[in-house]
Amino acid sequence: MTLAHGLEVDAGVRYVGELPNQKIPSYLATDARLGWRPVPSLEISAVGQNLFDSRHPEFGTPASRKEVERSLYGRATWTY
Repeated sequence: MTLAHGLEVDAGVRYVGELPNQKIPSYLATDARLGWRPVPSLEISAVGQNLFDSRHPEFGTPASRKEVERSLYGRATWTY
């Protein structure tokens, strides 16, 4: 969604079904981005991933499984 003063907001929700062979349960994940374009060639944004879940497994056997954690990061993009 484009807001006033060069602000943009994006959000998404995704559902991932269970992986019974790897004993991974299904999960729901939410991501969002708040961006600002002070000039057309520059975007500054803050992004959050897995906002409502502190961590979840995505693949691997129970012995080798790594869990994906919630993350927040900033980004600046300049186009020319």
